[in-house]
Amino acid sequence: MLTTLLDSLSPAAVTDSDRTHLAEYNARVAMRIEKARTEQARAARASWMVRPDLGPIALDGDAHDATVVFLKANPNYNDSATAATHYQPHPDWPLSIANPDIAAETRDYYHGRVFGQLLKEGVTLRQIARRMLKVELFPWASHNWPTGERELLAHLAEAPSRRPICQLVDELIKRDTIFLIGKAEQEWFKAVPALRPLLDVRVFVTRAPISPSIGRGVYPGAWDQLLEGLTP
Repeated sequence: MLTTLLDSLSPAAVTDSDRTHLAEYNARVAMRIEKARTEQARAARASWMVRPDLGPIALDGDAHDATVVFLKANPNYNDSATAATHYQPHPDWPLSIANPDIAAETRDYYHGRVFGQLLKEGVTLRQIARRMLKVELFPWASHNWPTGERELLAHLAEAPSRRPICQLVDELIKRDTIFLIGKAEQEWFKAVPALRPLLDVRVFVTRAPISPSIGRGVYPGAWDQLLEGLTP
């Protein structure tokens, strides 16, 4: 079951399944931009546009061995991102964003802002790479998630890739896995109902959704389990 799900979430498979849906979503966002009355509103709405040219990232890491699953809304990108730099898998680094040789801006973001406190606690990048899995609820990159936009969120929920992503999380719940929800908590709870009963037991929601950090102050109830899970 797990292998079949992983096959359906490969970049090639997700690209094939979501292609039409992406065009429809961006068309909806474009209509929102046209109706905006101010330049500020237009810019805010434009940040919801997705970048199909960058390719999808449904998951990053080894789903077979992961003890910690980091649940996100969708990938972000910087202005210099290309398809080549957006996702750089490496056979020796299952979680590609832990690889010290990835694109500099991506490395600085994850190793400094996201993993910084873990590294200060003595967790190594190798341990993070082998034990953490990052899963995106929607695998296509945008500058911002359309928080509070019910119609757009409903359309994102209909993406063909959503079903196997949620099925994968359901499979991982069956194991003694720790889940960190970094963003879109209500969307995650709606998409995977089995997460909610585990809240504050094996499922922990960030206290700072604006911050990407995985730290003690952000996930206080998870911290000891998290360190144990990453350093078995």
